[in-house]
Amino acid sequence: MKENIPKAARVLVHHIGSLGDTLVTIPALEALRRHFGKESRIDLLHSFTPGRVGAESVLETTGLLDGYVPYSAEGTHPQRIASLLRLWWKLARGHYDVVVSVVHTRRSALSFAREKLFFRLCGIRQAIGFSAFPDSTLSPRDQDGWPQAV
Repeated sequence: MKENIPKAARVLVHHIGSLGDTLVTIPALEALRRHFGKESRIDLLHSFTPGRVGAESVLETTGLLDGYVPYSAEGTHPQRIASLLRLWWKLARGHYDVVVSVVHTRRSALSFAREKLFFRLCGIRQAIGFSAFPDSTLSPRDQDGWPQAV
């Protein structure tokens, strides 16, 4: 059963990618702002790679977001684990009501389930958009196996 989202919700938007992925995310962010309204706080959890144009530099003047939570999965295994623990602590303290995935990449159902579990462990009770698209939807093929124009 889905829980009701409060009128003044704390919303976390999960985003992975650099410049191109950020640009194609803008319509989704506009729809989220319309849906949740100005009284809600919408923060963007985004991957960050030093030396690349990141989501924050593209979106900071749009008024679509109230805050940014950058994270990096780079480094050695112990560094990645420490980074993940810091992210868990930050998100748990954020008291978010809902997390919305706007991830554009091809991801497996297992990957989405793992991410959804992580956000649940952070205390976020409702998750939206954490489902994989069938490959036939992303790359339709004709009866001979050739790619079809979409």
